[in-house]
Parts: sequence; structure tokens; C-alpha cells
Amino acid sequence: MLLFDRSYRLGWLAAAAFALDCADASARRPDGQLELSVVDAKSGQPVAARLHLRDARDNAVSPVRGVDPWGAAPLGDHVYVDGETLLGLRRGVYRFDLDAGPEFRTQHGHFEIVRHAEDSKRVEMTRFADLADEGWAAADLATCRPAADLPLLHRAEQLAYTPTVSAAWDGKAWAPPELAERRRRDKVSPGASALWDDARGVVWLLDPDESRTLEALPQPGESSVAFLRDAQEGGWRVVASITSRELPLWVAHDVVDAVVVIDGWAESPAGEEAARRGRQGDGLRYPGAQGPGRWRRVLYESLLDAGVPVPAVAVSGSGLNTSPIGAARVYAHTDGDASSGAWWDATDRLATVVTNGPLLRPFVESAPPGGTFLLVNGKRSLTIGLNLATRTKVDYVEIVKNGATVHNIRIAELAASGGKLPSIEFDAPGWLAIVAVAESPDHYEMAMSAPWFVEGKGGGRADSEDRTQWLNALKEAEAAFGQNDSAAYAEAEAFWKAPEGR
Repeated sequence: MLLFDRSYRLGWLAAAAFALDCADASARRPDGQLELSVVDAKSGQPVAARLHLRDARDNAVSPVRGVDPWGAAPLGDHVYVDGETLLGLRRGVYRFDLDAGPEFRTQHGHFEIVRHAEDSKRVEMTRFADLADEGWAAADLATCRPAADLPLLHRAEQLAYTPTVSAAWDGKAWAPPELAERRRRDKVSPGASALWDDARGVVWLLDPDESRTLEALPQPGESSVAFLRDAQEGGWRVVASITSRELPLWVAHDVVDAVVVIDGWAESPAGEEAARRGRQGDGLRYPGAQGPGRWRRVLYESLLDAGVPVPAVAVSGSGLNTSPIGAARVYAHTDGDASSGAWWDATDRLATVVTNGPLLRPFVESAPPGGTFLLVNGKRSLTIGLNLATRTKVDYVEIVKNGATVHNIRIAELAASGGKLPSIEFDAPGWLAIVAVAESPDHYEMAMSAPWFVEGKGGGRADSEDRTQWLNALKEAEAAFGQNDSAAYAEAEAFWKAPEGR
């Protein structure tokens, strides 16, 4: 007997690790089977989707290796269905969640397997947004999944670009990274991206066009600035965690190409340890499960206010942890070009939105994020256009001007106004960003645009108070690590003391 529940549960996101004790449900001799097909509700064409299956005791169910495998690319509590699969299971009641990426509604249902059951079910997935059609390309900048699985994962999660971390520094050499789950069949992508996890900070060295080898990776030394500069000169993209203790040193020497603001890798054991070593937010101001995410956002806005317009990015760490690939992602406005080169070009222009949930596509005066506007007679009024769609319940939208929230608009208010946002007035150089915050009790769920800038004839602005905060962070790092790089620290101190930076 098969029973299906078509209700949509908004707000669901599977990102936690689950034990893979599946012997009771996914048996070597299944009692019955269900042929499951997944299609697009509008076109009727097969759709690749992520399947989360749980038994009556709420245990995650995954296929047993070597026994008529169903699904593909298993990790943690999920597998992928490439249009259709045959579920061979022991008798019992099961419930499922089917996801075809963040642009489709999640489908939920349940069914019962009885002895000798053979049945089929067609599940229709409803798309509510198509960001690729709107000119946005999605990337997850730190993953570690088998190379053979990537085409399916990209289709199922609507991802254009996922650099694969193939090495991590173990203190002596670059070696294969520690995976959340290791199977004999797993061979990660031949890409040469790498992770450097050190007391000084966490850095991802990304091979932007998969033209490099691991042998070409520079060796970390006493000077982190020299190490990162060597990486950049070798063509690697240097992406650092926003909480890295030496980040103010690296920013001052321009050896960082982007900073990680949404960090799913922190959910892995190694990531949790690295997070404890990094800069910490005040527990009273940033309490609970949402605190770390809010703290990263505050650090990034402080960088912008200090006059440092470095791109913000996101990493899921999928494969290094058991999160689905793309659980944290960056959308870059590439005008339809899905190549990695176009993605990096757009990111360098700050034409991006980072998210771990809401799908935010904002424009100011028809320009994507990263645009620059000039004051006219000392003034400028900016009009905001906004497309917002999500499976999760968005609580409010914030308009951030020069590091301060000038409008906090509840979704009900936004709907009542027909989606119209207030104009933002400038009478001096500054910057503007849009943030959508979703309701989630166990993590800080948001989408945040890169900034737009308003400049006068003399250029932009840099807030002296925020520059002082980063100067203080530099001095804290110098007390811990400065003996290895005293000259570099002296130059960085001059950078942060200057009113406009470099």
C-alpha cells in the first residue's frame, strides 16, 4: 500500500550528519520495491533530485553496497535520483523528501512496503525560479565529491561551478583531505584546489580553470604573506575565512581574492576546530546557533565600511562534511555564461549574492551588485528592484547603508507594498547592500548581496572607526604570530592607519 503526502514543508534544509546504519531497512533481500520517477511538473521531463529517505524509527535509509543499488552519489542521509530509481526495501513505513535544488519546491511523502510489493509512483517537482535563465550562475567553492558524480550533482542542485578540494596541508606536505565518509569507489575530481587550515587562518587555494597540478602548490612557510603571494602568482585564487586571525594582514598586502562569509565546512569536525581558533564574536551579542553566522556577516560589513571591497563567497564543504553540495553557494551575474572564467570575472566585479537559503536577485537602478554611482550636486537617490523567492520562510529584508540597517522590512509589509522598496538617499560617498533573513532555529540563514557604491569626485569613503577595529585585530594577530613576519606586519599597520587604505 502506498500513501503520499504532497504538502510542502517550507523551511526544511538537510545539512546535518546522520549515521549510516541502514541494515534494517535497505536489506540484502528486500521484501518489496517501489519504482520512483521524478519529473518536472510543467514539462513532464525527468528531473535529477536529491532523496532523503527515513524509516518508521526516523533512521536515515541508504542503499547497501553491493546489493542492487538504488540512487546515486550517496552521502550522509541522502542519495540522488537521476530521473528514476527502483527502491528495494524491507517491509515497513517510510517517508521521504525530494529536492531538485533550491529553485524547486521540496516534495514530501510517505509510503509502506509490504512483502512482495511492486509498485510505481511519479512525483512532480514544481519550479518557482530559474536563476540561470535570469543570468545568474551558482557556485559552491569548497566541495570534495567523486568526479564521476559531479555531472549529476550539478544538474540536481543547479550548480555551474564546484572546485574540488583535492589536498590539505598536513603540516609537512599536501595530502588527500580527510573526508566525512570514504568508500573504495570514491575518486575525487582531478582538480588541484587545496585547503590550508592553520592557527593563523583558513585558506582555500582554488584552481580556477583546472589547469594546475598539486605539485605546483606553493609550500606554506613562516611568512603567510609570502605563501599566499606565491599562490596568487601561480594563478591560484586565494579565498580566506572571514574569521581568520591574520586576515587584516592579508588584506593589507592584497593577497586575498575573496572571503568566506557563509561557511558550511565549519560543520565538519575539522571545521569546528578551525572555527574555535578563529576570531570570535561576543557571545552576548551573537548568542546561540545563529551567532556564528551573524558574526561573519558583521565582520564582512565592517570590511566594506573600512573601505575594503573584497568579494564575499560561500562554501558548503560537501564531502568534507555530509552537507548536500550547494547548501551554501554564491550566485554571480554572468549574463548567461556558465563558465568558471565568467563566474570569476563577475565575482571580481562584485556582481554576486551569497546564500544558504533565500534566492535573492537585487538590482539598483537596473544594475546588479557591484555597480558604482556618482553623486550629482552632492546627492544621489537610488531605487532598488528586488526578486525574492525561496522554499524557506523569509522573515524580513534589510537595506544596509554604510554598515547600518536603515530599513528592516517584514515580508508581510513588503507584500502589502507590492514589493516596492524605499529609495535610499546619499549626500556623501558610501555603499548599499540588501540582505534577506529566513526563519531557521539551528543556523543563521540569509542571502546577502555584494555592495553597490556611491562615489564623489574624490572617490569613495572609509570609516575610521572600522579601520581602527581591523587595526586592533591586526595587533592581536601580531602578538601571536608577528615574530614570523615583522616587516609585513609593519607595512600592514601603515595600511590600516591610512585614512583610505591603499
